[in-house]
Amino acid sequence: MDYRRINKFFFATLFNCIIYFANANRIINFNLYNVNGSIDVRFTISQGTPCNGYKIWHSVDSLNFVQVFEDPGICGSNTEDVTKSFLHSGPSPNLTHYYKVELIGTEISPIKRIYLENALLPKLLIYPNPITNFSTPLTIQILNFNTSTQKNKLIGFIYNHNGVPVQSIELIINNGYGNILLNDLKEGLYVIWLTDANQIYKSKFLIQRN
Repeated sequence: MDYRRINKFFFATLFNCIIYFANANRIINFNLYNVNGSIDVRFTISQGTPCNGYKIWHSVDSLNFVQVFEDPGICGSNTEDVTKSFLHSGPSPNLTHYYKVELIGTEISPIKRIYLENALLPKLLIYPNPITNFSTPLTIQILNFNTSTQKNKLIGFIYNHNGVPVQSIELIINNGYGNILLNDLKEGLYVIWLTDANQIYKSKFLIQRN
């Protein structure tokens, strides 16, 4: 019996197990939100060795999953937690939808579910859109905002087209309206994401320089 080969195999297997468990449970804060009839899949990759991309899987029976998104690039960070968001557009209403997240080759999250009611009218309006004058505040209108049941302070972020947060937001809503002063953002498409801890509001806007 070749003990050297057995020992080499044993230590290689042990090393792979250590690497696997060191990178396990990297997916945290995994949640689903109904955003105007689409499903916002949000999760955080905790700090650690960067991963080799991630996939998002969807099912309507919790057994048969179909991949709905893949980012094959390097993900995560050695020094900080990184939040990711994917908006799944067009899922069927009046059904329970199931999702899971996979860090390619290392980890698969527990399954999360959400019941999607009939699509609602957009709850968030942004203007001007596109934005060309940076001296003019961005006006936010929350449709059907009920001050008796909803908080008048919203917090959130502006994300660029790569899903990277570029500006944090604390917004006071008065009679359904609020204003945001933008940082010196570059031209491009952005997503604004706001919450009052009960509702999620999300919309896109475009910046164009004259």
